[in-house]
Amino acid sequence: IFPNGLGLNAGQLGTMLIVLIPTVAFFAGMLIAVSAFAKNTREAQSSMALISLVVLMPALLGNIIGLTDLASNWWIRLIPVLNTSVTLRESLQGKPDPLGIALTVGVGLVLAAIGLRVAVHLFNREQVLTRV
Repeated sequence: IFPNGLGLNAGQLGTMLIVLIPTVAFFAGMLIAVSAFAKNTREAQSSMALISLVVLMPALLGNIIGLTDLASNWWIRLIPVLNTSVTLRESLQGKPDPLGIALTVGVGLVLAAIGLRVAVHLFNREQVLTRV
């Protein structure tokens, strides 16, 4: 399918992994926390669908912003999911920004720590375990 290869090198793959892991951990923490509040499977699914939609919007916006000069602003790196989208786009284009990567990973790690801590806190409560 790709006669000249994908054109990805180890640096680009490493950048993508470093950027995606905190974002995925944050999203997983959010979904676990929301599912802890749900009374049944149907309520959990509808809540998770809404969260997925909210997370999808900045990712889609990242594709549009990447076509303009707005993506080069530093404050874009502080917006969750949008920063990941812009950083991945730059990495795939072969134009990684070290400061942008650092800001994106930093924001992602802080949010992932908060999201996972909230999820752990909710599951340490007995109400979640004894709900029928």
